[in-house]
Amino acid sequence: MLYRREIEAALEKDSDFTPLMTSYLTDETDPGDLIAGFTAGVFSAAKLYPAGATTNSDSGVTNALLLDPVFSAMSDAGMPLLIHGEVVDHKIDIFDREHKFIELVLEPLRSRHPNLKDCFRAHHNKKRG
Repeated sequence: MLYRREIEAALEKDSDFTPLMTSYLTDETDPGDLIAGFTAGVFSAAKLYPAGATTNSDSGVTNALLLDPVFSAMSDAGMPLLIHGEVVDHKIDIFDREHKFIELVLEPLRSRHPNLKDCFRAHHNKKRG
């Protein structure tokens, strides 16, 4: 809430901008707390960052299966899931990490939770050569 108030305080008085805050998912995210925040209007969505995938993602999700109760609650509440999708595996070429995420994580997740609203962010990496 503090961050939201800081954003609002920085706005021009006649601004109609509304900051939409997201919750950062971790392996320990409590489904009840998350949905309570969504219902109260604190969060507009939740963001899934695989642990170690990008800057400041060290506390991100290590295994999406651990969050199935969270995803079920989000699906029931109509809360969107925003996804930074890439696998974190040094054996997988950096240019194939998003494709592998779709195959290994996103498709099974969507099969288990077909009514979950999701938005997947892709980088569209292209091999140079």
